Amino acid sequence: MRKFALLFLMICFLGMFYPMTVHGTDYAVEMIPEDAIRLRILANSNDMKDQQMKYTVRDEVNAYLSTEMSKVTSIDEARKRMEEILPKVEEIIANTLEQNGEHLSFSVQFKKDVPFPTKKYGKYVYPAGDYEALLITLGEGEGDNWWCVLFPSLCYLDLSEEEKADMEQANKEEEKTEKKTVKIFLFEWLGLT
Repeated sequence: MRKFALLFLMICFLGMFYPMTVHGTDYAVEMIPEDAIRLRILANSNDMKDQQMKYTVRDEVNAYLSTEMSKVTSIDEARKRMEEILPKVEEIIANTLEQNGEHLSFSVQFKKDVPFPTKKYGKYVYPAGDYEALLITLGEGEGDNWWCVLFPSLCYLDLSEEEKADMEQANKEEEKTEKKTVKIFLFEWLGLT
């Protein structure tokens, strides 16, 4: 009977403190490899029209870059490829702006010291800092940005509500599995299996 009381107290204790002891906080830091190349797109402004244009440019540029960068296997090869395809990226942006009736100036730069803000994506936090990146600035570049990792390829477009719900459900299922694993370990440890 004493073992069951001890087991009950341990399960209650773990149930109460499990999220804090296993996960620490709501967000975990996922490391982007040191040898990575990012893509950052700055909108002209936070006006809805400018933000939409940022996403339109993103979709066109990202479709091209994801195909081009998927064949790359090393950081040196990625850097070389980025330099080679810059004129094509500029052409894609110019065509996208023209097709959408926009007369915005833009710049495309591949640099080692592009500043990035902190970004939360799901349960991950990516720290702010200066990183090697392809920087696309639309107009004045004073609007909110969008960014991802081009190499190694980690660019994910914004999730739909259905995808967000699926991700949330998967996280809940993973947490349940982790809790069951802890309980099984406790039963084995107490010799109750």
